[in-house]
Amino acid sequence: AAAPAAGPSERDLYFAAAAAAREGEGAGSPASPVIFDPGQDGAWTLSNGSVTLRGRSGSDRLVDEIVLDAAAGGDARSVGSLGALLQWRGPSGNVWTSVALQDVFAASGPDGAVSLEIRAVARGAVPGPVPGVAAPDASFALVARVSLAPGTGSFLAEIVSLENTGASGLEFSVLYFTPAPAGADQKVVDVVPELRGAPARAWWCLPDGREWGAVSRDPAASFRFWLRPADGTLHPDARFSAGPAPVTLAPGAVWRPASAMGACIGFRPAVLVH
Repeated sequence: AAAPAAGPSERDLYFAAAAAAREGEGAGSPASPVIFDPGQDGAWTLSNGSVTLRGRSGSDRLVDEIVLDAAAGGDARSVGSLGALLQWRGPSGNVWTSVALQDVFAASGPDGAVSLEIRAVARGAVPGPVPGVAAPDASFALVARVSLAPGTGSFLAEIVSLENTGASGLEFSVLYFTPAPAGADQKVVDVVPELRGAPARAWWCLPDGREWGAVSRDPAASFRFWLRPADGTLHPDARFSAGPAPVTLAPGAVWRPASAMGACIGFRPAVLVH
C-alpha cells in the first residue's frame, strides 16, 4: 500500500492562517508591516506591531525577549524568551546542551513576512567518565528559523538543520525549543492528553490569567512545560524527535529533518493564528 500523504507543515499552516486573518480584517485596516532592525553590537529586533522579538549575538538564547500584544483589551507584555537544546549521547548517558546565538540572516517571506535564519553553536567537551581519558567533542551548530507575518499575534519557530562541527561522531535523538517564561512565580497550565495526531501544545500562565506557549501539528512534536518540585527549575520542553532511532553524524556532516520542525508561539487561544 502507498504511504499516506504528509500533511501540511507547521510553516504552511502558519502562513495560511496569517493570510486568512488579514483577509478577515478587510481592506480598511491593513496590517502593520514587519520590520527587522539589525541594531548595533549584534543586537536585533523583529516586530509587526503585535509581536516584538529581540535578540543579540552571543546570547545563550535564540530570542532574548518575546513581547506579545493581548490585542483585545490588554497591554503588550514581555512574556519570556526562546532557547534551544540538543539531547545527545555522552560518555555516561544522555546530555542536554544549549546553544549560543552566533549569526542572524534576514530574508523576505510570503506576503510581507520576514524570516530570520539563526545559526547557534555549542563548543567544547563534557567531562569524561575516566580521569585522563579524552571526552568526546560536543561541538555542533544548530540552524533555526524564526518567522513573523503581518497582522498576526504569534510567530513561527523552526529547526532547520544540525551540523557536527566537532572532531568525532555525534549521536543524538531529540531537539528542543525552550519557550521560557519571564519573572518569578511561574505557573503551568494543565494540558489534558488528546488522541493520537492531535496538536502538541503547552502553556505558561501569566499573573493576569492570560496564557502563552507553543502549539505544533508536526508529528515529531511532543510538548510539556513543567517545574521540578524539588527546586522549582523550569522545564519548557517543546520536544522534537529526530526519528525512531538515534542519528549519528560524522564530523562535518549536516542533518536536516524531512521538513523543518516548527512550532507556533503566542497567546492561547484567541491571538494564536491556529
